[in-house]
Amino acid sequence: MSDEAKALAARILADYGGRVFEYCKFYGLNQMAPNDASFRIVSAQAEGDQLSLGTMHSSGEGRVASIVVQSPRGLKPASTGKGFEIESAESLAYGDGRVELKGTAEIIQHTGGRAESWPRRGPALLITTS
Repeated sequence: MSDEAKALAARILADYGGRVFEYCKFYGLNQMAPNDASFRIVSAQAEGDQLSLGTMHSSGEGRVASIVVQSPRGLKPASTGKGFEIESAESLAYGDGRVELKGTAEIIQHTGGRAESWPRRGPALLITTS
């Protein structure tokens, strides 16, 4: 699997690095706060089965934040807007939020010390514009 994560990192950086995006969704759940909704991918790295995407506000100000994708599978152009999606992953994290896949149709969202169960809606990761 580590070869797939490395290949995804290289493709994402080559094809989408530096572009401005507006939405980041984990299995259909929005992950970006409104003030972060204009961001660029500035790095992409793989270590083992983990893919880390460094994001920064499109103004270039602030710190780099990481989207961490565990065991990513299936990169393709976004089905809506201009961007990309990763079809499946064991878990995804951004800031203090984390979403994990449970079975094939359910996700568990962990935020602020709470865990909520939701039906799976959409790809594991969707990064796109409107």
